[in-house]
Amino acid sequence: LTAFPGVAEASLRQANPEVPIEVLNLAHGGMGSRQVGEMAFRALENDNPDLIVIYTGNNEYHEIRALKARSESYDPAAELMRRRLSRSYLYRQLRETFVPAETHTVPTAGTDWLPIGRMDVTVDENDRNLGLALYEDHLRSIIVAAREHGVPLLLSTVATNIRDHVDNGTPGVATAAEQAALQALDGMVERIPSARFAAEAGQRSEAIQTEGGWQRLGKLYLRADLPEVAADAFARKELAALRPMTSNRDMRAVVRRLAEQFQTPVCDLS
Repeated sequence: LTAFPGVAEASLRQANPEVPIEVLNLAHGGMGSRQVGEMAFRALENDNPDLIVIYTGNNEYHEIRALKARSESYDPAAELMRRRLSRSYLYRQLRETFVPAETHTVPTAGTDWLPIGRMDVTVDENDRNLGLALYEDHLRSIIVAAREHGVPLLLSTVATNIRDHVDNGTPGVATAAEQAALQALDGMVERIPSARFAAEAGQRSEAIQTEGGWQRLGKLYLRADLPEVAADAFARKELAALRPMTSNRDMRAVVRRLAEQFQTPVCDLS
């Protein structure tokens, strides 16, 4: 009862005592939007739900990192190029004629994947962009399927997580300039007014490049009673992650854009 579905069910029942309400959590740890979509499709086909809530975004790069570690055919740059070319009708016709439809962005059946915690593979810009494109594809498919079944859908953004992932082996080596900037700010944060600290931090922020560095800066902003600037630092931390374990600003923008495009309600937790 202490998990979110149990708390939500109890609150909904209390607010609607005459209505029988049951909240089912169909997700499990580590699921990305592709797996969430598969669960949603099965629920739409078999469970006759009154509402489906989609809350996903933290695990989008787990599968991409596994593919990168294990699959010789995984090529994010080629996949992104194929997606750009697919906007052309001529390209689509040629592809269907000469190249059988095939995807290298999902695991091959029977493949032995490493546990997420043991993968040293990091993401680059192409991986990030492909993950974002796949995230949008999966959410769009869920929205369309819900509409086809006449089931209301509620999308949700995933709030910025101020949790420090350094204890989980967050990669990225801080430069001497980053270390010096953070050390200097740490020494002045409680000795000067908030507005002056914001100015001092702003002058040094160009030196911050790593996920851990942005995490430390966000905490310094909180100590200076600057929550709005801290939120931006934590959002930058998510975008700088080399082994992403949280949602990020770009993914939240995807949720909002799809919600507007399909006139779908969205709970903007962020």
